[in-house]
Amino acid sequence: MTGHSSPTTRRFVRAAWLLLAFQLVAAMGATGLAVWAAYKVQQVIDERNTLALRVREIEARQPAPTEPVAAEPVADEPVQVEETEAPSAPEVAPVPPPIMIETRCFRDRS
Repeated sequence: MTGHSSPTTRRFVRAAWLLLAFQLVAAMGATGLAVWAAYKVQQVIDERNTLALRVREIEARQPAPTEPVAAEPVADEPVQVEETEAPSAPEVAPVPPPIMIETRCFRDRS
């Protein structure tokens, strides 16, 4: 077999190593980002739990609701409504449609 020292082979191997290095750096960055996000999400979950506990404590300290006040009894007789004439719309003269004028925007080249 021929040697692996041809310029094309060396360039290919160097490009493969660079691609591998880039992938490793990208994977480490993605892992770091995932760990950071998990840490931040855990803080938000803890804060939510603390706030929920405070809400339960505040609700427990409030007095129990009293009986609602009964509304006034509804009358059995129908309500009389005075009938009045609806105001008529003012008469407006019809507006004629706009006049279309054809114009030409070019010059004769004759």
